[in-house]
Amino acid sequence: LRIDPHNVWALWGKGDVDTWLNRPQEAILSFEQALKLAPFFDLARLRLITLYTAEARKLVALGQLSAALAFLQKCLPSHLHDTWIPYQKESYFLRSTIYQQLKQPALAIEDLSTILRVDPSDTRALQARAQLYQDALLGNSAKTDFSQACKLGSMMACNQLP
Repeated sequence: LRIDPHNVWALWGKGDVDTWLNRPQEAILSFEQALKLAPFFDLARLRLITLYTAEARKLVALGQLSAALAFLQKCLPSHLHDTWIPYQKESYFLRSTIYQQLKQPALAIEDLSTILRVDPSDTRALQARAQLYQDALLGNSAKTDFSQACKLGSMMACNQLP
């Protein structure tokens, strides 16, 4: 990087080293800089998704929900293609949990539905969405999701069915 501060591979390597040394903020800066220089550098984007989600998870544990949402917004930009959603599933799930805590069930349902659009067999998302539907008194939708999760082997979901 001293020789070529715009070398995306060197930035990526520095980000990995900082990650291994448990310096997530420094790693994030390196990966962000690499993406700024090369917007289609998917390896850096993958690392950022993981780091942003991990940092957001730490902030949630500290009760800093707004700061956690800000981190998640960075890895869930609206301009990314749906092909990224499988890599963002944990981010979407965490954001849905935050929305639930903030009493915004419609946004939580939207994030869970995004996960289920690309992975209809995600029992965790099915159960969480079913519970939100049940809380909103949307019995048929809740029953559908609980039934699907039950078919996929979730005993908790099976216990929720009449």
